[in-house]
Amino acid sequence: MNDGDRSIAPAEVGQLARAVLDAVGTVVVGKRDALELVLAGILAGGHVLL
Repeated sequence: MNDGDRSIAPAEVGQLARAVLDAVGTVVVGKRDALELVLAGILAGGHVLL
C-alpha cells in the first residue's frame, strides 16, 4: 500500500475494531455495548458525548 492509497478492506476494519474493543474492554469491564457505540461514533467521524 502506498501513501496515496489509504483504503482498507472491510474485513480488516472489523478485525481491528474487535481488537480495539477487546483491549479497551480489559479496562472498562461490563460496558461492551457502550464501547461499541463509542467506537462506531469515532469511526463515523462524529462526536460522542459521554
